[in-house]
Amino acid sequence: MKIRNGFVSNSSSSSFIAIVKDCDISKITDIKNKEYISLGKWLYEGVDLIHIQDHYMLKFIKLLNSGLIKNSEIFRIYEVIKEGEDISITKDDLDSGVNYRVLSETVDQSSCYNIDDMFNEYYPEFCKLSEEEKKKLINKMFRKLKLERILK
Repeated sequence: MKIRNGFVSNSSSSSFIAIVKDCDISKITDIKNKEYISLGKWLYEGVDLIHIQDHYMLKFIKLLNSGLIKNSEIFRIYEVIKEGEDISITKDDLDSGVNYRVLSETVDQSSCYNIDDMFNEYYPEFCKLSEEEKKKLINKMFRKLKLERILK
């Protein structure tokens, strides 16, 4: 069961508008100073908008993209520059030579908000594990992925 904070309506989707730049997921190591999002699969009435809250969520998306976890989705990662209904931006907010885009999506209210939600949606075989067990599994799979890359 998901608990929602903030605005609640009868609709199970909402609009999301942001100015973002594409990111190479392999080069993201620290998520504390920047806001990153990923667009997952289409859920019931909109896309799964994943706000990457911690390094476990980032690692999980890297694992999904690697093919180590069987998944048909490829997740693109974006750094959020500004988001909201009333976005104003100046050239001082932007780095020269970087491509930016306006991302406008219909977002499902059942989007993933944490690692438990991500397991439930994208790796349901292991959704009954505790949060700590999920983190251990992610770390183990991530080490396996790194080892496979080294051995290639």
